[in-house]
Amino acid sequence: MKKYLVFAILFVYLVLIFLLSNQSGWLSNSLSSRIVERAGEYISLPGFIHNILGTPGRNFNYLFRKLSHFMEYAVLSVLMYKVAIIFVKRVKAALAASLVMCFTAAVFDEFHQAFVPGRTSLVSDILIDLSGSAAGLLFLYICKYLVSRVKSFDNRSAKR
Repeated sequence: MKKYLVFAILFVYLVLIFLLSNQSGWLSNSLSSRIVERAGEYISLPGFIHNILGTPGRNFNYLFRKLSHFMEYAVLSVLMYKVAIIFVKRVKAALAASLVMCFTAAVFDEFHQAFVPGRTSLVSDILIDLSGSAAGLLFLYICKYLVSRVKSFDNRSAKR
């Protein structure tokens, strides 16, 4: 049953990515602009960051959109790993398979965006997606490593 749940969550997440990519450039930009504007009402940036990025608006919106790509694929990579580990029992092989699947999803996502009005297909977005995937998998690997270290420490303590 757990396997089917993981597949279902991954499927729903991929559909969500497709639907977000299917928004026109105008709609997508206006939604992210509103989020950035709302966040700007609650977050005040230090002067040096404000001087680098300029006034909230276009630069922040661009940064937010790229960060969204990064985070979207970090989450996707963890979901892909959960599916890959079902088929490939070795952790490193499942991590590699997850990265390849995320790269494939990023390529198809950008290809799809080439046909959506007002959207562009950029290789840099694929690289951002791939970077997010790698970061998500690195975070997952570090968490798995730390959990295994704590468990082995607990086992050694219990034997004493």
